[in-house]
Amino acid sequence: MSGIGGFFHPAKDHMEQREYCEGLLDRFRRTLKHRGPDDSGTFLSSHCGLARTWFAVSDTKNGHEPVQLDRDGRRMTLV
Repeated sequence: MSGIGGFFHPAKDHMEQREYCEGLLDRFRRTLKHRGPDDSGTFLSSHCGLARTWFAVSDTKNGHEPVQLDRDGRRMTLV
C-alpha cells in the first residue's frame, strides 16, 4: 500500500501561498502515514501539490515509489 493526495488548479499559483500549501500537504502526508510507513514526502509547484507515502515491498534502501522526479526536479512521474 502507498498513499497519494494533493491538489491541482491550472489558473492558480500555489507558490503565492507557499507556507499555507506546504502545511496542507504536510497534513495530507501525516493523514496517509498508515498507508505507507517506510517513506513519505511532498511536492509543490505553481499549479500542483502532492503528498505521498510509501510502503516498502522490495528495494527498501533505494526505492522512493510512488514518485520519481526528473534530474532537474521540474517533472514528476507517479509510478
